[in-house]
Amino acid sequence: MPEYLAPGVYVEEVDTGAKPIEGVSTSTAGLVGVTERGPENVPVLITGVGEFTRWYGGLLRLSDYEDHRFLPHAVEGFFTNGGKRVFITRVLDAAATRAASPLFDRGGAASISSTLVRPAGESTGSAVSPPSLVILAVAGLGNGDWIRIGDGSTAEYRQVDGAPAVETVLVPVHLPLARSHAAGENVSRFARAVFGQAYTLEEDADPGSVWIVARGVTADIAVMAQDDWIEIGDPLQAEYRQVVERLPAVPDGGTGDSTVRLRLDAPLVLGYAGGGSVAISRVDLTGAHVDAAIETATSGSGVFYVDDRQGDFDDRTALVVIGDDDQEMRRIGELTELDISPPMDDEYPVGTLVEAVEPAPNRTVSAGSTTTELTLQAGETEGLVVGERIVPRAARRSFRSTSTRPRRSRQAGACSRSTTGWASRRGRCSRSAPGPGASW
Repeated sequence: MPEYLAPGVYVEEVDTGAKPIEGVSTSTAGLVGVTERGPENVPVLITGVGEFTRWYGGLLRLSDYEDHRFLPHAVEGFFTNGGKRVFITRVLDAAATRAASPLFDRGGAASISSTLVRPAGESTGSAVSPPSLVILAVAGLGNGDWIRIGDGSTAEYRQVDGAPAVETVLVPVHLPLARSHAAGENVSRFARAVFGQAYTLEEDADPGSVWIVARGVTADIAVMAQDDWIEIGDPLQAEYRQVVERLPAVPDGGTGDSTVRLRLDAPLVLGYAGGGSVAISRVDLTGAHVDAAIETATSGSGVFYVDDRQGDFDDRTALVVIGDDDQEMRRIGELTELDISPPMDDEYPVGTLVEAVEPAPNRTVSAGSTTTELTLQAGETEGLVVGERIVPRAARRSFRSTSTRPRRSRQAGACSRSTTGWASRRGRCSRSAPGPGASW
């Protein structure tokens, strides 16, 4: 049977003899609907998604086309599922007018600029389709002003509908969230309070650790229990974790102390040195609290959003317990803009840790011109760790540490040379004479 590729009138001679039923091609279809552009009320043969885009444009925005936006999706599905040819007919409402849009320049140094703080979902941002946009506070925006959201060809231009208001939904925290929490779950604000027992960190705890060892008076260790909330470190920089597993206490004979190994509900963000210099406290949540409902709380984010802060959740010394079943605790933080120099060389996701650091100063120690041993005096081992290189300066026959990053010293006298032979012996660094071909 002939295959017709365009509408029209055709003459076809048919054999009147009996013959079996023939199959017909089902790879040609017709679709009628709304498109971004193109000829009206005229069927056009389309053989691929690219050709459809050239004739009729791409996907249609919900805000502009509502329930009439699905023809491009239908075309894409047709060809994805093996279709070969389709006739497209674009139709318009009888009351339709030509599309129009204001033209905007690219702005300049005086243009008002801010940053979108809360993710904006499709079809949100208006009073009838909340939530509203949340941006960093900026002066100069008013009712009716045009704003551009995003950059490049995907940017959207919208008008401010109403005077900008102070946001009442954002709660910054001092460290990123470890888990996501569903909308509608509870968040409670407590004034920071701790119980009277005193504990210290016994062993080093690296970033990412979920086990720590706490030391304390045996009677205090006995009080520490599973499901306790604990504070690790100084209150303004502390991490807050829940104890999900407690191993049996180990008495330290003759001292009256015991140690206990604790498993935490989430990995540590920061690293801590053991040996008793880091305090650990049990958090007391028996006091009064203020509740709110979560709107958005995403893992790795340093902020979360509630239905209404009710004039609360802004005290940086206060603690928040986030979630219903899979809870976590954070201290309330503060959101700040920070300019840096030079610009970043790489991209970093939301929630990336930013810490204030200071480079370690260069230090010089002296040694004889013929000696193969270097004796470090009191204070000269501070910051040295195994693996650091000590470089001789030929002009003065002295040795200089090239470390430019602060490091904790976990063992007095620990130092090393990157090639051969350096070892530590109670504050003395020594090496044997180099073999053939070796150099200092």
